[in-house]
Amino acid sequence: MTARKPSPARAAAPALPEEKISATLARFVEPVLQGLGGAPSEGALRELFALAVAVWNAHVLAMPAWGDPSALERVREHLRGPEAPLHHAHVFTVLSNRRVELFAGDPRFVREWELTLAPGQPFGLRCKAAIPQPRVGKASR
Repeated sequence: MTARKPSPARAAAPALPEEKISATLARFVEPVLQGLGGAPSEGALRELFALAVAVWNAHVLAMPAWGDPSALERVREHLRGPEAPLHHAHVFTVLSNRRVELFAGDPRFVREWELTLAPGQPFGLRCKAAIPQPRVGKASR
């Protein structure tokens, strides 16, 4: 008599934070944003959020739920490459450390983002996120 292998179970979906992804990203960039001074230019803000989303998404894709561990290295190489401005490598390091320390379990991938600016107002950030779909394991026979 042979033992029957248990049927594969669905992998549990990672827990999702209650905070909107836009609010999470705004907190994520805080240390770099503070380094830009009191009233950063529109261009500086857009560049910061483009970098932040690239770093955020690379960390997300490297999570087991997304299954692309090389994503982080690809972004790191790009932001430290010869054509990247020198400050990009620093921003990558600061944001990567912050991601690991404060947001490591957040599996949300930023699909779209929009930054809105109005004179005399704080910036507005709108985002759409995707979450990983639970995978069904294959039964081996």
